[in-house]
Amino acid sequence: MSRRRQNQTNKKKTLHIFDIALISIQFVLSIFLAYLAKKVLPMKYWLIVVAIFLVLWLLVFFVLRNKKNSAKQMWLRLVSLVLSILIGVGSVFAYKGVSVLNNITGGKYQTQVISVVVLKDSSYQKIKDLENKSLGYVSAIDTDNINKAIDNIGTKDKTTLTKTNYSDLSQLQKALVNKECDAIIFNEAYRGIIEEFNGDFSNQTKVIYQYEIKETLNKNTSTVNVTKDAFNVYISGIDTYGPVSTVSRSDVNMIMTVNPKTKQILLTSIPRDYHVTLASFNARDKLTHSGIYGIEETMSTVENLLDIDLNYYMRVNFTSLITMVDAVGGINVNVDQAVTVGGRTLSVGSNYMDGETALAFSRERYSYADGDRHRVRNQQAVLTGLLNKLMSASMITNYNSILNSVSGAFETNMESSDLQKLIQMQIDDMSSWNIEQISLDGSGSTSTNCYSMPGYELYVMDPDQSTVTAAKQKIDAVEGK
Repeated sequence: MSRRRQNQTNKKKTLHIFDIALISIQFVLSIFLAYLAKKVLPMKYWLIVVAIFLVLWLLVFFVLRNKKNSAKQMWLRLVSLVLSILIGVGSVFAYKGVSVLNNITGGKYQTQVISVVVLKDSSYQKIKDLENKSLGYVSAIDTDNINKAIDNIGTKDKTTLTKTNYSDLSQLQKALVNKECDAIIFNEAYRGIIEEFNGDFSNQTKVIYQYEIKETLNKNTSTVNVTKDAFNVYISGIDTYGPVSTVSRSDVNMIMTVNPKTKQILLTSIPRDYHVTLASFNARDKLTHSGIYGIEETMSTVENLLDIDLNYYMRVNFTSLITMVDAVGGINVNVDQAVTVGGRTLSVGSNYMDGETALAFSRERYSYADGDRHRVRNQQAVLTGLLNKLMSASMITNYNSILNSVSGAFETNMESSDLQKLIQMQIDDMSSWNIEQISLDGSGSTSTNCYSMPGYELYVMDPDQSTVTAAKQKIDAVEGK
């Protein structure tokens, strides 16, 4: 056999091996992408995707097996290579999307975050800088978690501190501000209460050390078929240090009632200062303070207030609202009173908002005669605008950017499979939803008997029972009871 013929034979063998490898890779990637697509695509669309993959794979396979037309083979090799790359890229995006869904769902724990805080202008930068310095704490509040953190500082970080006990959080923050101690330690859940004593506390201080403690949630949520049965979701809006699972006051409290059959969503807001009875303590306090004792405490308290069942919860870090709104390309929000926020004047009617504007609008209350009541309505309007955008075609075109925006800023105890079913249902029919908004109301008052801050005179909102009853009836109606 001549060298030329030998080279041609070797070349054919090499191309044959390349063809087999390319077809095999393309087939494996197609199977993987089809598996991932099945998690988010309705069956009819998934079958179309599978059929396209199968036809393309068979076409390339049979033509490449034809040895008579080498030019066509080379073109098909190129097409097959490009197709494999596209399928590979699609698989990466699909896998990332499914991973994000898995990360934000199935939340079964909460995080206690213990912080060591010093004055912002101090020279202390890390925990070891406090060796033999004074550390203030309140032994009567969250004793177990505080002691765990202090023990960890001593054993793991090898830092010795001189502890000073203070009577309450007010005295604790005063000791730091007045430089009676070098640092203080407290649970981040109580930062909001500290700021009720000193509104400038977070600007005056910095966190140099944090210790996280994960706790398993025990509250059983009822199982529903989310594409057929109505269900209630408690939405807790936080703006705090640490992960979204961090135990903290809840600044935004909403119940989202969803009826997938009638395509109705009801947003029921409860003012953060609502004077309620804490479920576990049988004592009166602000609703926002219930979050200090965990999301389960807030859910049970709200269930008792409205005599309803909450099937799921969602925790949202509202600081990340900017990213979420920008991920969907901005939202249209209905404004009921002209207002200037973030350097922009919003007029009455529909206004396009980017993330920065939506967040500023959600936080504004001083421009309105009814203050926090109006802020609650604005928050509902922003959430409505976001829901409308998520249920439009933009959900498909911005699927991955939307999921990336909620990763780390959003958490729910709904199972990943249930959230996937809801996505599939919406992609399948692309139905428009009727979104309604209501709020509980009451009258402003003061109380010195709030469980979390006994003896201090605090502003509270005493419930208007007629609005509580009306909300209960409206929720029942949307659920179809």
